[in-house]
This record gives sequence, C-alpha cells and structure tokens, in this order.
Amino acid sequence: MLTHMGQKANIKLLTTAKQVAPEQLEGFDFCTFIPMTFGNIISYNADPHIPAKYVSCEDWWNQTVLVHEKQHMTRGDIVCSAANQDGGAHVDTKLKPKTIAMKLAFWLKTNNQGEATGVEDNHYPLLRQFANEILTSPELVALTV
Repeated sequence: MLTHMGQKANIKLLTTAKQVAPEQLEGFDFCTFIPMTFGNIISYNADPHIPAKYVSCEDWWNQTVLVHEKQHMTRGDIVCSAANQDGGAHVDTKLKPKTIAMKLAFWLKTNNQGEATGVEDNHYPLLRQFANEILTSPELVALTV
C-alpha cells in the first residue's frame, strides 16, 4: 500500500527489537530481540528507558526478531509464514523449517499440579507487537490525517 502511495521509501517505522549483527547470532538456538514481560501471559513491551528507534520499511521488514531451532526469522518471515502456512490465508500440510521453528514451544508453563507443558505458537504475540509498532509509528499515522 505504501508503494502505491509513493511513501514506502520515505516512511520510518518504529522498531522495538534490538539491532543485532548477523555474526552475533552464530550458535544461538533461541533468542528473541523484542523485550518481553512474563506473567499470566507472555507479552512484548518496549523498554521505557530505551529511546524509540525508527527504521526504513525495508529494514523493519527484514530485521531479525527471533532465532529458534537455528532458524533466523525476520518480521517478513513470521508474517508470511503465519499468512501462507499457518491459517492466516490457508494452512499447508507440509510446513517449512521457519514455520515449524516459530510454532515450536520454547517456554514452559506449569499448572497448579506442577505439570509442565510447552507454550507453542509464540509468533502470535510477536504479530501483535508488529501491529503495535506499525500503529504507533508517527510518520505512518500522519498519512491518515
């Protein structure tokens, strides 16, 4: 849509993810770069002590935000996997490695009896955070006024 409006190259989007050089990711099996809060739910929250950072649309889309099962995932990977393989538009019977990795549990929750189970589908809170970043990007919001 921004391309059709002639704005894609001009707009800066909010990123709450930490910038990490690709060489720093070697050997990681799990890492998320968006600040998280744990409680009854896992939510992603910007650290109020870190100033807001804005990046180009292309950098925002291609920024690595999750590493799991040695799969490095950008916002684009997560959005497209959710849409094209995980029920956003349709469901594939044979999932790609990045889709499998984003759906696998990497946190455990414990019930009142002390039984632990994996928390799967952690891409859903990430998708909500991506939406929050977009909806709170001042340059993008200014286009609607």
